[in-house]
Amino acid sequence: MGTDLRYAWRRLVHHPLTTGVVLALLALGIGASAAIFTLVHSVLLRPLPFPDAGQLVLAWQKERQHPQLTAVSPPNFYDWQEQATSFEHLAAYGTFGANLVGNGGEPERIRISPVTADFFAVLGIETQIGRWIAAADFEQGPADVAVLSHGLWRGRFGGDPEIVGKTVDLDGVRYSVVGVMPPGFGFPERETAVWLPSGLPRDREESVAGAPYRAFRVLSVVGRLASGVEAAAADAELATLARQLEEAYPEANKDQEAVVTSLMDQVVGTAKPALLVLSGAVGLVLLLAVANIANLLLVQAAGRESEMAIRGALGASGKRLARQLFAEYLMLAVVGGVLGIALARGLVSLILAVAGDAVPRSHEVTLDSTVLLVTLAIAVLTGLGFGLVPVFHARRTDLIEALRSGSREIGKARVRRAHAALVIVEFALAVPLLIGGGLLARSFHRLETVNPGFVADNVWAFEVTLSRSYAEPHQWRSFHEGLLERVRSLPGVGAASIALQAPILGHDVDRTPVTLEGDLATVGDHRMARHHLVGEGYFETLAIPLLRGRAFDERDRADQPGVAIVNEAMARLFWPGESPIGQRLTHEMQLIPDEPVDREVVGVVADVRHFELASAAEPQLYLPAAQSAWFRMTYLVRTPLGGRELLAAVRQQVRQVAPELPVAEVVALPDAVARSIGQPRLQRMLLVTFAAAAIILAAIGLYGVMAYSVSQRRHELGLRMALGATAGDLVRLILGRGLALTSIGVAAGLAAGVVLSRLLASQLFEVRVLDPAVYLGSVLLVLGVGLLATLVPARRTVGVHPARALRSE
Repeated sequence: MGTDLRYAWRRLVHHPLTTGVVLALLALGIGASAAIFTLVHSVLLRPLPFPDAGQLVLAWQKERQHPQLTAVSPPNFYDWQEQATSFEHLAAYGTFGANLVGNGGEPERIRISPVTADFFAVLGIETQIGRWIAAADFEQGPADVAVLSHGLWRGRFGGDPEIVGKTVDLDGVRYSVVGVMPPGFGFPERETAVWLPSGLPRDREESVAGAPYRAFRVLSVVGRLASGVEAAAADAELATLARQLEEAYPEANKDQEAVVTSLMDQVVGTAKPALLVLSGAVGLVLLLAVANIANLLLVQAAGRESEMAIRGALGASGKRLARQLFAEYLMLAVVGGVLGIALARGLVSLILAVAGDAVPRSHEVTLDSTVLLVTLAIAVLTGLGFGLVPVFHARRTDLIEALRSGSREIGKARVRRAHAALVIVEFALAVPLLIGGGLLARSFHRLETVNPGFVADNVWAFEVTLSRSYAEPHQWRSFHEGLLERVRSLPGVGAASIALQAPILGHDVDRTPVTLEGDLATVGDHRMARHHLVGEGYFETLAIPLLRGRAFDERDRADQPGVAIVNEAMARLFWPGESPIGQRLTHEMQLIPDEPVDREVVGVVADVRHFELASAAEPQLYLPAAQSAWFRMTYLVRTPLGGRELLAAVRQQVRQVAPELPVAEVVALPDAVARSIGQPRLQRMLLVTFAAAAIILAAIGLYGVMAYSVSQRRHELGLRMALGATAGDLVRLILGRGLALTSIGVAAGLAAGVVLSRLLASQLFEVRVLDPAVYLGSVLLVLGVGLLATLVPARRTVGVHPARALRSE
């Protein structure tokens, strides 16, 4: 083997062009494969960073008629916790923002998570310093204790080893620090900085936001399955408990189900099908590279028939000859694998830079030892793959014929058949990639050009949350109205308003019941709408078209009758064939006790895709902030100023009225819209890139085959021309063979394309799976590429004089 490897090295060095082409193809195929496998391994295959992470699940409530999962009410959670036996531990948590002040730094907005007693026991992560939040912290009501993240401890407290017992000021309340979590721990969100005991009691008599406390769905629930219990069994048990709670509390739990999902599935989200599709696509690109290399090496092996014949005549067995060839191919594969790893590192960095937050667990993506071992295995298997065809050819070589005829026999029919088969395979692999890339590109174009219902250009958003010193709703209202006037007076500000949830930036808003006066709607028992609290000038700031009626103005104060504005979808669904202007309704969402719930519709605005561009607009009910209030509001400002300038100006205004309040980072609304479609953009970019690489590789393969085939038929073509055939006749003859190979590959590829299209169905937006434009365009492109790849060698050959072609033999 040592002799074989030394000879293989010398041969590769003495044929730099062939070696360079093969290594380039290998680096491309293996590098792309290693990059995508790195993402798949880090996101899908690597366990979450918790002990026995496969036992962690999430539990949800859900309306029977709707697929959307919702949070859980505190009474329902505590009933689950007491009665369910499928869980070793069951805990609840929330996620909020809080104002961190003092401790030697500027006021800062951070993420906090109120948790129940079993939260850390569920996750199984020990603290680095101090202790968890424990059951004792809830005995006299939730204690004012806190556990810090490692990042906050290092950044805000300088990594103080004596931090336990010191205090942290959150929203004007001082909490005693009892522990610090280890580096890298960030649940439920990576940005979570502080964990506190949850202050939500099991029961309370008064309603919340106009609804029974048991219908107040605000908790997320995480559990660790008991030993030997599967997620399906836990799901069935909670489903049974949900039916019992529905019977016991029909007012709050009507049509409410319970669902258990894997924590991994929740973390990965929609990235799983996208990554699996990309894995299949990059596998096809690798196979194309292998087919191209096999074609190239087959030509080279055919040219070495005399060499192999002499070696055989001197006593080398077929197995010995195969070993020598495999030594060459294995060396190529290993060197190509090393180059591929280097390329993969760059590709992974590029993908993460482009993707941003579109890749879940992006901070965990690394080329670790597992990825390197798999890449090495891919390289070895690739070497075996492209080496099989030439080795099989070498072992079938007739020694006597090869010695007798020399290099003139390299155009044998079986060699041409092998070339043709490889070309057909290449086009059959390229077509589904083109179809998939075309569907995603068309889908993304539709998504990118969809009308969101608002104009994001030059709109900036920032959040201001009041501390607990602002305890009354009238204080919330007064502060936000005053700050909004200050913001509007800033130089360069064209328009400004406030909202509880800004488009695209906001979290999901619960659908709550709406009752219409006279029960005029004909939409069944569930008249549900999403509620939005917005300030005066909101629709003008976001350029949301007002279709009928009026917008909110100074008439809509707290002491005036309640008013509302509905979107077009709600008007069409709730008042079909009628004008909603002047209609009265009652809603169940009530943020403050004195907020009116009986309202008159005064306007209709265009539909807004509030949460994501791919979701159609639902019934939306807009309420004026002047008639309600909330301690946290998002400010929306239309201005040509940059984000840094605006943030500095706003912070200056806030310091003048409330120096203890932080201003969250200013976000450009166009950037938020772009980030919301980051995952489809990344998938489209990668699949289109793979499709382009596939068609280029297929074209190169066909060109090489046709050039080789034509060169071997030069004598035949010269004889045809001498007997009267025109150049056009010969070109048609050669083009016919090339297009025949391309057409067979296209036919096979179309079938594979249909399968791939159905896998992409859930990721397409307003594009049919069997989109005729994409299929027809892919077929025409492949046939055009095949025609071009065949035409070049055909025209070059027919330009040779017949006498010269005949003399070449």
